[in-house]
Amino acid sequence: DFFEKQNHGDVLHLAIYNAFKKIFNE
Repeated sequence: DFFEKQNHGDVLHLAIYNAFKKIFNE
C-alpha cells in the first residue's frame, strides 16, 4: 500500500509538473 501510494503520488506530481511546464512554455 505504501509503495503504491508513493508511486501514484509521483505520477500525479509529474502530471502537475508537466502541466505547469506547458503553460510557462507557451
